Parts: sequence; structure tokens; C-alpha cells
Amino acid sequence: MKYLLPAILGITCMLAVAFTGCTVTTGGTASATSPAPGLVGGIPPAPTATLSAVTEISASDNGRIVPVNAGSLLTLRLAENPTTGYQWILITGKGLNITRDVYVPAEATGTVTGSGGTRTWDIVALRPGIETIHATYLRPFEGITGNETVFTVTVDIR
Repeated sequence: MKYLLPAILGITCMLAVAFTGCTVTTGGTASATSPAPGLVGGIPPAPTATLSAVTEISASDNGRIVPVNAGSLLTLRLAENPTTGYQWILITGKGLNITRDVYVPAEATGTVTGSGGTRTWDIVALRPGIETIHATYLRPFEGITGNETVFTVTVDIR
């Protein structure tokens, strides 16, 4: 019974990735597809797209709609404390591509229990449409308890 909830969560996440082509990260970058060299998420950028525009997203944007242009870079920063077992599980839609996923501890060694830090993702808006960034903060080994912190932003790509 203790492993039932983590198994259900894992199967649900795998099915979501398989059927929607979403990108999922758990402390490292993973993608449902392997892009060809020179392509972002396997899709060439729109001809007018530029990566010069950067939109910063943080916990204060939870529940908001964030408008961006196709080709724009979004940088999402959320507080994380993996020294206590907690981490963000991030899921994005097909029109978003995670290009960087890094954790920076608040204290120099990053090994002091309870010290925490910041998880940062760089995400490229690939093409026009409405996409979602959804993250759940949990201890993966505990499974879903119902008390998880969730973060959701809707991205309106123009």
C-alpha cells in the first residue's frame, strides 16, 4: 500500500507525457522527444521569433496568465529545499521547451539540511497558442498526500 500512490503518480505522469507530448522535469531536464540538432523541442522556431525577450516568472505569478511572443524565453524561479527531500515536479505543454534546469543552494556547500535554495528553469515559447506550466512541490518518495504546494501559470504565446 505504501508504494501504491507513488506508482499511480508515476504511471499518470508517464501517460500524460506519452499522450500529450509534454515535457517533465524532476531535478534535471527531460523531454518527451529528442530534438534534432539545431531545433528547439524538435520544432524550428518561427521565422520572426527572437530569444532576446526574457520574461521572469516567480511564485508571485501563481495562477496568472503571462503573455509572451513566440520565441521568447521565460525564466521560472521557485524556492526549493531538496536537502529535506522536497523538489518541484514540472510539467509543460508541447508549445514550451525547457532548455535549462538548475538548482542553486542558498548556502555555499548546498549540503546543510534545511538550507534550501532556488530551482531555475529556462523555457522557450515555441509557437502561438495557450500553454500551461504546472509544478507540484513534494517528496517523490512519499507520493501524493493532498497537501502538496502547486504552481500553475498559463502562457499566452502570441
